[in-house]
Amino acid sequence: MLTYYQSNRLINFNFGNTSYIVPDNFYIGLSSQDPGAEGINALEPAGGGYARVQYGIGTSYWTESTLGILENSNDISFPKTTSTWGNITHIFLADSSIKGNILYYDTLPFSVHVESDSIIKLLAGDIKFTLLVTS
Repeated sequence: MLTYYQSNRLINFNFGNTSYIVPDNFYIGLSSQDPGAEGINALEPAGGGYARVQYGIGTSYWTESTLGILENSNDISFPKTTSTWGNITHIFLADSSIKGNILYYDTLPFSVHVESDSIIKLLAGDIKFTLLVTS
């Protein structure tokens, strides 16, 4: 799902109101609650080895959109946990490794309780971001 921030950037660019600068990389984060359309409610794990994962742009990293759906082309692994991260329910894509703006977010198919000494791995195709047309 798009955040309002990203939605505003795209529509303003499409109508010639602003330029659009694509970041050099994206940063994939995990959250124990819904970041929301405002993109400000993400609750990332605190400490325990957690860090957003840097992920590139372009067709080496993402599939070409089909019917408004785009997927990651490669596996993505988070650092090994050094403490419990709790229940992770959402994933998001941001423009910075710390803070910054959340651009897209989605609910995981199921909540994952992350214990110490674990590695979270997202397989190719696990992340799906959409720009769907409604009728």
